[in-house]
Amino acid sequence: SVYSTFHSPLFLIGRPYTDNFGIISQKLVAEWLYTERSRSNVDRRINRFTVYLVLETSYYTKQHFKAFRSLEAYNRMVCGFIPGVQGHMMGGKFLVVAKVRHSQRMIDPLISIWIITEKQETSVLSAHCCGFKAGLGESCSHIASVLFYLEAWTKINGNEVDYSRIRDINFTSAKKLKADLDKSLDQLSTGTEADKPQIHVQAKVNTKAIPVPTNVEMESFYADLSECKSKPVSLSLVSPYADRFVQKSQTIPTIHGLSTPQYQDLTYPELLQVCHKQKIVLSAEQISQIEKDTRDQA
Repeated sequence: SVYSTFHSPLFLIGRPYTDNFGIISQKLVAEWLYTERSRSNVDRRINRFTVYLVLETSYYTKQHFKAFRSLEAYNRMVCGFIPGVQGHMMGGKFLVVAKVRHSQRMIDPLISIWIITEKQETSVLSAHCCGFKAGLGESCSHIASVLFYLEAWTKINGNEVDYSRIRDINFTSAKKLKADLDKSLDQLSTGTEADKPQIHVQAKVNTKAIPVPTNVEMESFYADLSECKSKPVSLSLVSPYADRFVQKSQTIPTIHGLSTPQYQDLTYPELLQVCHKQKIVLSAEQISQIEKDTRDQA
């Protein structure tokens, strides 16, 4: 389990790893593993994973990793070799735990991996693969695939856009804003101090209270909207205009429409007898309508 991974002798006794944890204690890790079961949306920005895999120094060999082949782990990330990743921030550092599939023995249990990154410098402090047996558990391809996963996850989910209300958005065009700015500058150069207007970097948005439309106004608006050449999608939820969005072939009886709850308790021979009694007859017009509605599905 993940909890036993963090209680292994390498995790608890290894001095180099404990130095990198800083104030991330064993108690904090244990509490998170027991309480944090959902995927945490923490900011895991790792922009220097290449530096870690190639130029970082091993705590055991005191040499650079130079794991150039680990950079090929991008293909494993794309092929779905990482079924699960969890992350949590504690003590100003990001702790990431992941499960990775074996590259060759696909039926073996998943490999546990943990990575610790710095929040400010977005650099990898330490990493370890608990299932690697070649002596390169700090920079193997399994760790590299998780680093590629974190980079892709950050690019997709890392940017959060705060949406503004329509009444708070300034829809003034850039041409009009430039004209207003030029006019303000001209007044500054020719007018007196009392006549000089105040220049604002952001134009003030004029807001006014808009009354709620009445039912008569809404009916008139829907009627005008229904006369458009294309079918407005907003009318698909408004009666009686929603009937135009229903295909005529949907009213034709089908085999799926014969299913009712009363047939669920019947035995197989009884169900066969009911099926023999059913008969669906389609006219030439109905067949033509079905062909017309499903022509674009081929």
